[in-house]
Order: sequence, then C-alpha cells, then structure tokens
Amino acid sequence: MLATALAALILVGSIGVWRLAEAQRRFEYIQANILPSVKELANIKYDTSVFGRLNLRYLLSDDSAKANVQKESDDADKALDKHLATYERDDISDDTDRQLLTDEKANLVSYRAAVAAFKGRFQTEVQQEGLVFRALSLAG
Repeated sequence: MLATALAALILVGSIGVWRLAEAQRRFEYIQANILPSVKELANIKYDTSVFGRLNLRYLLSDDSAKANVQKESDDADKALDKHLATYERDDISDDTDRQLLTDEKANLVSYRAAVAAFKGRFQTEVQQEGLVFRALSLAG
C-alpha cells in the first residue's frame, strides 16, 4: 500500500512538472512573439491617428503654417511605413495575417491618394473663394 501511494505521488508530481514546463513554453512564446506584435500594432495605430490629426491640422492651418504641418505629416507617414515594414518583417504569424496586412497596405495607398486629392481640391477652393472675396471687397 505504501508503494502504491508513493507511485501515485510520483505520477502526480511528474504530471505537475510536465504541465508547468508547458505553461513556461507558452509564456515564453507570448513574450517572444505576441507582445512584440501587439506593441508594433499599437505603434501603427498611433501613427495612423497622428497622420489623421495632422491632415486635419493642415486643412485648418493658414498658409504660413501649412509647410510645417505638411513636414510633420510626412514624418508621421514615414514612421507609419517604418512600423508596417517592421511588423511585416518580424511579426507576421501566418498567411492570414500576411493577407490582412497586404489588404491594409492597399487601403492605406487608397487613403493617401484620397487625402492628397482632397488637399489639392480644398486648396484650390480656398484660393478661389479668396479671389471672390477680394473681388467683392474691392467692388463694394
């Protein structure tokens, strides 16, 4: 009976050590793969929000400040591209992840083109309205 109890104790202890080793492997996987990916995705999300805010600031700025805001926007755009490249190089986990990133990059290209077109149209309209306003003020 003592031998049976000792064998059961050794079996339970062995299973416990085995499960603890599995938990350690999962923890190391999370530290090495999941957390860096989440950090990079958070950086991408931040850069995207900065890029959007700077585009709004550009539209609301007067002509003297537009160049500085455009430079900041270009810098944010480069940082976004850098974080996307880092995520693609280091943190892609599977083919689904790769396809989602490819889709998002295509969406980003479309977004950038739309923003550039909108800025151009907005600038043209502002200039035209300014000319009309000046002409009305001179006529009146």
